Amino acid sequence: MGEIDYKPYPIDDLIELGRLPFDISIRLPNAKLVLIGRRGDQIDLRRLNRYNSLGTPYILVKADDLLNFKARSTTGHYESQPSARVGVGVGVGEDNGSENEKSSLLTACDSVFQYLILMGIDTEVIDFSLAATKRSIRLIESNPDLMKLLRSLGVLDDGYLDHGIAVGAVSVMVARSQGWTHHSNFDKLCVGGILHDIGIRMLPSVIQKKREEELSNYEREIYQSHPTLGYQALGRIRGIPKEVLCIAREHHEANGLGFPRKLQNGEVHPMARLTALADRFCYLTIGLNSHSQAQRSLSMEAHEGLALIDKKYKTQYKDEDLTALIKTVGVVTFKECS
Repeated sequence: MGEIDYKPYPIDDLIELGRLPFDISIRLPNAKLVLIGRRGDQIDLRRLNRYNSLGTPYILVKADDLLNFKARSTTGHYESQPSARVGVGVGVGEDNGSENEKSSLLTACDSVFQYLILMGIDTEVIDFSLAATKRSIRLIESNPDLMKLLRSLGVLDDGYLDHGIAVGAVSVMVARSQGWTHHSNFDKLCVGGILHDIGIRMLPSVIQKKREEELSNYEREIYQSHPTLGYQALGRIRGIPKEVLCIAREHHEANGLGFPRKLQNGEVHPMARLTALADRFCYLTIGLNSHSQAQRSLSMEAHEGLALIDKKYKTQYKDEDLTALIKTVGVVTFKECS
């Protein structure tokens, strides 16, 4: 059987269609072809615009599918078929309860790693972090009380998962760069990253929808309670490791400048410290944050995010943590920018 022939199709033309008229794929820097959507899916404008902004103005379509689409368009017989959202290599069928929720976790994982790969992060680092992330997802799925909590807070349905998985994945990359070796520690770190902002979902919706700098003093006081709320909620669930609880409680501590307890770096759990740095980096760059729709349109390139952290927030993090992040994401582009 010969290789399937793929043809480029402009993203700008695709955006106008509403739903996908055919399966679409992209080719990653490592030459791997990755399915990013199926015929009938609602078009994800945020994702396509992100690819476009990263210098990928075309997606790839099977030549036969494109030919059929053009023929249907010419005769006026084109009509997209509705379908459930599908992630890379993960089929999401009709709503069937917990199986559909589990697919949401893996779909979010696929989405996040597409962004990380497009950043140009080393393939070996990506593969290591992806394996840890999938292990962590399995651990989360295996705890029915935790899944019940996530379901009750609605975090299986929106960008919360994307941001949390991104933070967990980047934290694992930084820890690996620092020489961490035990898989159990990577797994706890990643689970903590995925769950670190769960307390935000217990805040009033008006606060959840705002960026931090948009909050009033009163709203900011409420917002700063979310690490404690998350810590308390997770603490009531059997089987949650103490390290994950520390991450939930301490991920906004910043060398005496953070909250809720204004801990110095030496007092913060190492896993919470790495999560805090990864949280800042992902908030600035990946644009997959459920806190605010506006934040998604303000994301920076990786080297810009690193430069801003180094310039504005450097005193909040340990030098060795920031150095490991720069090494992981790309020290060359960082130096060129700064």
